[in-house]
Amino acid sequence: MTIKIDAHAHFHDCFDLQTFLDFAWRNFRRGASGDGAQAPSCLMVAATDSGDPLRRIKDRAGKLRPPWSIAGVTECGSLIVSRDGCPELVILPGRQVVTKEKLEVLALGTAHPVRPGRGVQQTLDETAQAGGLAVLPWGFGKWWFRRGRTVRDTVLSRAGRAAGETSEWFLGDNGGRPQCGWPPRLFQVAGKLGMRVLPGSDPLPFPWQISRVGSYGFELSGSLDLDRPSRSIQLLLQRMHEQPAIYGRREPLVGFCRAQVAMHLRKFSTRT
Repeated sequence: MTIKIDAHAHFHDCFDLQTFLDFAWRNFRRGASGDGAQAPSCLMVAATDSGDPLRRIKDRAGKLRPPWSIAGVTECGSLIVSRDGCPELVILPGRQVVTKEKLEVLALGTAHPVRPGRGVQQTLDETAQAGGLAVLPWGFGKWWFRRGRTVRDTVLSRAGRAAGETSEWFLGDNGGRPQCGWPPRLFQVAGKLGMRVLPGSDPLPFPWQISRVGSYGFELSGSLDLDRPSRSIQLLLQRMHEQPAIYGRREPLVGFCRAQVAMHLRKFSTRT
């Protein structure tokens, strides 16, 4: 089976849970074959400073209307979302951690409380050693100038560290990156070093961004253990030594510009 995975999702407080699940299901199903069974798709939902999104989802689960229902699993607090009684979505916990360099690291598939404010390499290593997927995601403006040099040096240092001295980690692409843009050069550099890119939708905290969830990610071939979904994904990635197939589309230029203007206005309003 093919497992679709959105490796950079968010459930913001302004999102309605019923609508969130509807869009995720539709986006994951887009392009899928209508014949045969479909593996449950995965949302890796990263917490931010605004609170615990999986707790928010569980608190709102009682108000869900058919066909949706949610049950918990023991592994790191993951959630199984069923549609008409059939498991369709797996929601895995994660955290978006801001490093000392003001870069972001995604600690995915783990409940380990990775601490913010430390160096990017230390944050990546701690996440991987805690059993999570460590991802250094692209962000608009965050891979430029001094921070861009930090990302480049971190990528290149991975090639210079002997096996056993470094934990495996990944770069991340972003569904908010405009369709018309060229891929970041560091993606090509990382590919030559055998590193892989794990994309995700990264919806921003605005009501209209809810339609982005599940719209951009990667695919793995294999089976998904619903009792240990995070471990299943990590094992499949360990067995795959090439770049996973990417599905979906990024934002058109108009949508990208709208989102960036909204983010700048939001930051300005919080400062005043």
